[in-house]
Amino acid sequence: MTISHTQYDAFSSDYNVSKAQKEFQFYIKEVDSDYERVHQWLKQDIENKVQAARGRIDVFRRNLAMYKGIQYRSYESRDNIRDDNLSLRNPRMCINYVYDMVEQKVAQRARNKPGIAFIPHNQDEWKDITNSKTAKMLCDYKAKELDLDGKFSESDKISFLQGMAMLDIGYTDGDVSYRVWRPDELYFQLRKRRMDDVLEYTTLEYASVDELKALFPEKEFDIRESQGTYFDYDSFEEKTVQGYTRKYTFWHKPTKFFPEGCKIVFCDECILEWLTFPYIDKELPIEVLTDIDVIGELHGRPFVNNIVQAQRHHNLITSAIARDHGVASAPKWIVPKGACSVNTLNNDITVVEYSGPRAPELRQNNPTGQEVFMYQDKLEKYIGQLSGIYAISKGDVPPRISAASALMFLDEQEQQRESRAIAKRNRFFRNTYTKTLSRMKQFYKAGDGRFA
Repeated sequence: MTISHTQYDAFSSDYNVSKAQKEFQFYIKEVDSDYERVHQWLKQDIENKVQAARGRIDVFRRNLAMYKGIQYRSYESRDNIRDDNLSLRNPRMCINYVYDMVEQKVAQRARNKPGIAFIPHNQDEWKDITNSKTAKMLCDYKAKELDLDGKFSESDKISFLQGMAMLDIGYTDGDVSYRVWRPDELYFQLRKRRMDDVLEYTTLEYASVDELKALFPEKEFDIRESQGTYFDYDSFEEKTVQGYTRKYTFWHKPTKFFPEGCKIVFCDECILEWLTFPYIDKELPIEVLTDIDVIGELHGRPFVNNIVQAQRHHNLITSAIARDHGVASAPKWIVPKGACSVNTLNNDITVVEYSGPRAPELRQNNPTGQEVFMYQDKLEKYIGQLSGIYAISKGDVPPRISAASALMFLDEQEQQRESRAIAKRNRFFRNTYTKTLSRMKQFYKAGDGRFA
């Protein structure tokens, strides 16, 4: 038995785009406030970013399809045929380890919740101590109100399936806000290999045409319904955009050559809003959580990529077992040809006819050898090992181990493997709270009713 195909994820380089452009911080000096030329630059920029990300996005959609259990049906666009073959002679079985491993890792990470402490600058200064306590209370309250723990778990799940997740720490509708972006919704500056070097990014979402016209009445006659299609994650199909338009937001942090920075909201037809960079910390308003970091690559890669082939192979083995049991496990009558009606003995699967003088005989065979089930177990073990999930994580005690000290040692071994990932996640938490506190410092006022 062989694996159906080999999956390579050597993604296309972001240097190979259709039309390379100058960096925005230098281009803006040439055109100043020429909205039309800036709009053309922004449109070409997002086209280049989406083009460069296409290979990654295809792999990420494959991973999400497998997580949802779509492991035989093609999830490519324009294919709306559900390939559910229920034939006993050709069953297609799936024990979804992709889903299981992702959920186990999310639960595993949720156990490692760090405690965030706010340290006063001066331990002897009463005002500093009071301020640190107040900051702690505000951040904890806002985290609970906006379900920040849920946002962290959502970020974990997206990073496991798509390599990385971006948490936006903004200030909208008069208060701190959080939003998690997927890699197919947020596109980083091209030709950067370290997150510290990224100066700008663009988000892409679909907004109601009527809502945008209400928000930007001066652009009412410019805003139109988008042409083309969008990828619908519910059906995993390309669908026509109806009543909606693509809304982009371009963020550029302040730099030496572009000190004012910017936030530009635009659609395919025009620029809707152009603001100077709104936050005093002068940092892009997102924190990035990656799963597997690869040297020389800006984007993280998901662990699911490492288990896809084993999952497919396990599917094939399980399907073969189901086929063998469906066809060969039932007791079979061995009868002379023509000695009886096949229909009276159920069907053609439970009857074997032969030519020759022999008395009818009822046989029961074992369709699957024990080694096949052992091979299945091996595959499951490989999948868990590549995912960083061991028997101790699932509450299964390994064979021949009963002492509490030995179990603790195994648990510590697993925690040690996860230590670097946990440290990275703790940094993600800390930076999120730091930016939350920065938003409060900038926008909260003493008389706005937030303090008792």
